[in-house]
Amino acid sequence: MEKLILSKLSMVHLKSLVTLQHKGIALYEWIQVDSLLLTEEEQRQVQDIKSHLLNYDTHLMNEATIWARGIYPLLLLAEQGNIQAWAEITLQARYPAFELEGVADGVLAKCEAGLLTSPYLVVVG
Repeated sequence: MEKLILSKLSMVHLKSLVTLQHKGIALYEWIQVDSLLLTEEEQRQVQDIKSHLLNYDTHLMNEATIWARGIYPLLLLAEQGNIQAWAEITLQARYPAFELEGVADGVLAKCEAGLLTSPYLVVVG
């Protein structure tokens, strides 16, 4: 069975193994920002994230800096109950035709007793 490493996986190789379907963007609840109600603390956190990115040349920042200033703080805002944001997570998956493994930059996943279950969102740079 072929083993694929996330950091070495190309779109061409991925397309040779699976059929990708683009379903476009729908009016999901989470993209209807006018109807979202943020607490005062969440509003302050969003302003902090914006202030850490707006006055800097983000195109000159390295990935780790952008991750620290913007991506991970946004993942933290998405935490709900036992769904938590984690960074640098090793992932493994088995499919009928191949195995997939590697390190994800971040995930939003259910956490029980310090153990992550299948992630809901995986961020790979």
